[in-house]
Amino acid sequence: MVAAGKDELFGRPLDKRVELKAPFYAMRFWPKLHYCMGGIGINDQAQMISTKTCKPIPHLYAAGEITGGVHGLDRLGSCSSTDCLVMGRIAGRSVAANL
Repeated sequence: MVAAGKDELFGRPLDKRVELKAPFYAMRFWPKLHYCMGGIGINDQAQMISTKTCKPIPHLYAAGEITGGVHGLDRLGSCSSTDCLVMGRIAGRSVAANL
């Protein structure tokens, strides 16, 4: 369907869609709390940023709601779990790369 560029069932063009390619990652989770705002700043490698120097703190990583997040002053609806999962994976890879 994606390769053909058209959804035959509904007759819609698929010009805005992309074909997904492996590897895929999945996990089960049960959120218990909606979301907490605020927290320590991190960079794109999930390294914690010093408030004094504005530079990464060596060997300290963070992900999820402990961080200031990627949403700024207002969290985007339904995105908190994705933030935790994606930044958690990035943090894990960053730690492994620096062992």
